[in-house]
Amino acid sequence: MLSLAGDADEARQALAAAREVGYEGELPDGSGTVEESVTLLRATWPWSEVGAMLAAARSAYLTESRRESLWHPLAAFNLGCALVLAGETDEAVSPLEHAVALAQRHEQWIVAVDARGLLAKASLVAGDLDQAERWIGEALDLARAHGIADLPHVGYYHVIAGALHARRGELEPADHAIGRGLEQLRGHGEALLLAEALLEQALVRRALGARTEAQALLAEARATIENCPDPGILTQRVDDVARRLTTAHARASPGSLLTERELEVLRLLAEGLTKREIAATLFVSYSTIHSHTKSIYRKLDGTSRDEVLEQARELGLIASR
Repeated sequence: MLSLAGDADEARQALAAAREVGYEGELPDGSGTVEESVTLLRATWPWSEVGAMLAAARSAYLTESRRESLWHPLAAFNLGCALVLAGETDEAVSPLEHAVALAQRHEQWIVAVDARGLLAKASLVAGDLDQAERWIGEALDLARAHGIADLPHVGYYHVIAGALHARRGELEPADHAIGRGLEQLRGHGEALLLAEALLEQALVRRALGARTEAQALLAEARATIENCPDPGILTQRVDDVARRLTTAHARASPGSLLTERELEVLRLLAEGLTKREIAATLFVSYSTIHSHTKSIYRKLDGTSRDEVLEQARELGLIASR
């Protein structure tokens, strides 16, 4: 209960007190030994210590897999979550998919939502935007269907939905979704989720030309992360976002945002289409596409297709490879 309330220090004290009781053997409710229960609980909340969470999650997953207990879905999700927070998203996919299957079987809907939400995150990191869209759609639909959409941490999945919009160049929907998620997360005790939401919104606000707001969001994220004992991949992430904001400040101007048509042309350039193929795809003349391309090159300060696409990826206008 203390963990749900966001009070990590008192939660640690409660777990230490449980250990000190000295109870031997399995607890009467069949939930395992005191030590196994403590490990599972420690694996369930990051408490801003990703390394400790991951170690506990690996142990709890092995224990609950062997026991095939009702905690098995949660243990699978916890391992996937810890791996995502540690930046090991490829490794996280297997336990998260396992959590989806187990949660469905046991009708544990919070775990079912959470596992899908983090699979969307993993797909986003891998650059599979279509798969990310499917997972995040399922997660939010399930959350609404089972009355858990207003839980504070579910705001994180709106942030992921917003990040997906941003990767597709849909900046206004991205800003709206991330803002909604950030507002919901501010009622939650987990600093790591809040910090990542702040970083995602900073990138979108910068792409919208709101540099001052973007820098303020970055500063808040950095301050949040600096207060975390072990923030996992977010240490690297905040530096990456800071570099992107600096690059944008140095190389872009408020009037340099691409138009919707230019973003559409940019995405087709990224797919390897020639200008004539893009003109045929969009049912416009070659000269129109040539004009759009010249504008894109100018705004992104590039002299070749490869250079422009690399800059576009740096700015989050198209998905990374």
